[in-house]
Amino acid sequence: MKYYSLDYISLYQILNIFDNLIFNKFKIDINKYLTLFSSNFAIFLTYNLTISIPMLSEQIGSEIRKPYTGRATNMFILCNFDNKLVYTYNINLLYLLIMKDK
Repeated sequence: MKYYSLDYISLYQILNIFDNLIFNKFKIDINKYLTLFSSNFAIFLTYNLTISIPMLSEQIGSEIRKPYTGRATNMFILCNFDNKLVYTYNINLLYLLIMKDK
């Protein structure tokens, strides 16, 4: 139990230092954002408002979005109660192999 306590304390200290560094350098409060990406995007938008971000055309955007189904998550939990040999598939590799032929 002591290990977990020290782990949580260390994580808190690291996040606190990171929060102070980001706020002192960019004046962005990372606690307002759920992800590191969203806080990075806020920094980008705050300091790069003069840059125009090009938009994709509707045709290109729809082609990029075709493979995405949205809100789909697969989770596989292997249960090896009988201590038998278990075979699995690398579904990420299968996706790449299928898309290679298209």
